[in-house]
Amino acid sequence: MRNEIYRFELQIKSIMSMFRTFNNRFRDFIINVSKKSMPYRNIATYFDLPCKENEHMSITLTKHPLLFVNCLVLNIKYCIKIPIENISTIPIELIKKIYSYASYEYIDMSFKITFPVDYPFSPPTWSLMEEKNNVSYSALTNITIRDYFQELTTIHNEQYKRDAECNEYDKEKISKMSDLQRKRTIDYYYWSPAITIEKDVLSFIKRINYFNYILQPNYPFEAYSPIEKKTSVEGILLSKPSWKFIVVA
Repeated sequence: MRNEIYRFELQIKSIMSMFRTFNNRFRDFIINVSKKSMPYRNIATYFDLPCKENEHMSITLTKHPLLFVNCLVLNIKYCIKIPIENISTIPIELIKKIYSYASYEYIDMSFKITFPVDYPFSPPTWSLMEEKNNVSYSALTNITIRDYFQELTTIHNEQYKRDAECNEYDKEKISKMSDLQRKRTIDYYYWSPAITIEKDVLSFIKRINYFNYILQPNYPFEAYSPIEKKTSVEGILLSKPSWKFIVVA
């Protein structure tokens, strides 16, 4: 009975420690963002993400509306004005006036970031909650916008796993590992508790920030993933596909 009480107390202490780490890191990040971008707390401004005159990007981070759940919601909205043809017979002042009324095309997405009970010793898990757009033309020729960003989210989650080539453990050894041992030696091998929420968010934004290329009607790009190795161990994907843009001739 004493052992059970002791284990229960340890679990409570572990959960409380996780709550403190999560809340402190979220608070510190938002305070830093607020100092540079008030009153909107735009993370794009905080990270000095470059935008052209006809572009606008808004990135906000909030706690998930559900209580007692350690989740954050990252909302990203990218807008770009639809280009208007420059007709030589029309005065430039009139063209500028018309362009000021031009409509925007946008991509609006929300990502959920779920923090495990053993955070920061295990990484958070990202998932695409919602995607909306009014894009009339996408430079992605072989995948939908939603599927493209969903794939990038999956890649972000799997970046801390060991590659099959670097893994010296066979299937039998892995099956005998405890859950904690498997996480440390395979699943989260490249994760570090020193990676803060701010660093993880920046890494994710850097991975997906190709909006201006996707909405470029004059430059047909093709998003593709190289042939993936199907090697897996007990459902653990050991390969990391990477997306690239190539010009379609």
